[in-house]
Amino acid sequence: IFLITTHRCNLACKYCFVSQNPSEMPLQVALDSIDYLVKNNDLDKQSGSVCFFGGEPLLRWSDLIVPTVLYKERMYPDKKLTFSITTNCSLLDDEKIKFIVDHKIGVLTSIDGAKETQDFNRPFHNGKGSFDIVSKNIEKMIANNHKGTFRSTVYPPTCDKLYENYLYAISLGYQNMFFINDSFCEWTEEQEKICEAQKMKVAEHYIAYWKEHNRAPIGLSAIDKYFEQILV
Repeated sequence: IFLITTHRCNLACKYCFVSQNPSEMPLQVALDSIDYLVKNNDLDKQSGSVCFFGGEPLLRWSDLIVPTVLYKERMYPDKKLTFSITTNCSLLDDEKIKFIVDHKIGVLTSIDGAKETQDFNRPFHNGKGSFDIVSKNIEKMIANNHKGTFRSTVYPPTCDKLYENYLYAISLGYQNMFFINDSFCEWTEEQEKICEAQKMKVAEHYIAYWKEHNRAPIGLSAIDKYFEQILV
């Protein structure tokens, strides 16, 4: 289940497709979703998952996310039901990180890359870049042994930095990452060529690293499932 907690967001990403209006999910809807998921699946034998999504879901931390997680633990302590959050990480703090770690909540970080890319693609509403705040929060999270997943949107004006951003994700210590090309805007032929060349650089690094270390430098979603077969 994906819970669209809010349409609000504290960032103003240049490619955002969400209408940032005041729509909010009532807490009761989230709790009812937990009941529905448990009652309609055999969560003694198989796992279920709940992802808090947005907008920026951490805007609903105290009044929705925390109560929902605690409700599941109180009402269904033995059911195989996991939680995750898709967040820009700008609102993380020590208290939130501790709760996330203690309750084994997965984190998918919406971050586009190193400083130049992140600040251009994902500014705050006042135009200030978000990199400095986000990077510090990510470092805190990783220091608490929560590495999560690095999720990057490839935006045409900064697609020439794709390989640099791939290396940045590795340098942070992430174990998994994936890129998604922005499909809500027009790509020029030149930008498509640049993006393809950048992805080839990623592929060359990935292959060279695998040959030297017999493992991937970072998890790249579905590629990892088939890479060993490709080598054979």
